[in-house]
Amino acid sequence: MIIRDNLFPIYGDDVVRFFILGAIKFCVIFSLTLTRDLKDTIIVTSCGAEAITFLKFYGVLPASFLFFFIYARFSSLVPRAALWYITAAPFFLYFLAFGFVIYPSRVLLHPQSNGNENPLSALYANWTFALYYVVAEYVFIPSV
Repeated sequence: MIIRDNLFPIYGDDVVRFFILGAIKFCVIFSLTLTRDLKDTIIVTSCGAEAITFLKFYGVLPASFLFFFIYARFSSLVPRAALWYITAAPFFLYFLAFGFVIYPSRVLLHPQSNGNENPLSALYANWTFALYYVVAEYVFIPSV
């Protein structure tokens, strides 16, 4: 019993709760890692590595100001539990829409591109991927 008390001091109904919360945490970390790695891969293969700097400055930075402005407004208006749902729901909905609607119809959504592109025109030609990159920078921020 002394070994169990030191290695796994969880008993009774708390064992089930521990494994459920552990599974949830695993899914969140898995989704975060997958999304963050996928955003870099999509942009580099479709627009080139030089587009990442442009997206960070002109996409992610303004989006962060907008996100935290909206978050600050809602934090004074709604309870804390509702605040998490209000800020997390748009992210979940966007990634569901990206996976099932936007990405499968990317050929229809992306404008035709010419062969010789600079990073800005490549981002315009692949605007859905650029939007995915910006949104993926903030995935699961509400859980922090």
